[in-house]
Amino acid sequence: MPNAIQFKRKTTAGAPALGQLLVGEICLNTQENAIYWKKDAATIIGPITVTGGGDMNKLVYDSDDDGKVNAAVTADQLGGVAAALYAVLASPAFTGVPTAPTAAGGNNTTQIATTAFVKTALDNLIAGAPGALDTLNEFAAALGNDANFAATTAASLAGKLDANSTIDCGTIA
Repeated sequence: MPNAIQFKRKTTAGAPALGQLLVGEICLNTQENAIYWKKDAATIIGPITVTGGGDMNKLVYDSDDDGKVNAAVTADQLGGVAAALYAVLASPAFTGVPTAPTAAGGNNTTQIATTAFVKTALDNLIAGAPGALDTLNEFAAALGNDANFAATTAASLAGKLDANSTIDCGTIA
């Protein structure tokens, strides 16, 4: 199994059936504010319930279903565990090799641009350009590195004679 925590949601009371969860998956039961965890092929742990009016003051676990709490985790303890396991929502710092879906070409939203999206956009930009003109540096060199290439070319053409001009060479002896 990959190193991922997978959650499922159940909206009816009771534990999920063994076949509904993979080993290591967690089920959040919204009907009874409880969490179930599939420990192995034959064991589902839970319910781990929220006490204190549902405000996450404390999670409790009755491992033998006798109505007595066998373990309790406070919100502060849970927060410490969550902080160690999960990235913050605002400006997270990812490690490893995070992945994301590749957006469709031409997408102009705030969706994350993957390296595949950027490479495709660049490939489309240079499209069929010859090898000598497929980078901005090569294109700039072809224009003589002249930032005012259009003005330079226009001034040069302005000094040329048009096709209807007559040239008087004077008298040839």
